[in-house]
Amino acid sequence: AAWAVLAPGVRRGFGGFGHWRAGYATTLSSRPRQLRVTARGPNAWDVRNVLVARDRTACGAPLERRFAVRWRLSRAGGAWSVTALSATRLMSASACG
Repeated sequence: AAWAVLAPGVRRGFGGFGHWRAGYATTLSSRPRQLRVTARGPNAWDVRNVLVARDRTACGAPLERRFAVRWRLSRAGGAWSVTALSATRLMSASACG
């Protein structure tokens, strides 16, 4: 369902659905934190947040990572889509020693 709202250019940036989906293969959970929304006009919004993601590692220990995420949401024809998306890793630590 999330893939369906990504604009074609954003999808290409992820390298296609299979590559995007594989990136979540070890994800246990993710939580958005510190949401900040800015209007860029009547049909465009910037949404920034810190994403806290927990992943399963090869040694079995969970690993928590944080990312600064920026979304550009645009509405055309009554439907919203993600027209830009970026994430920067803020913090991570080794879970397996």
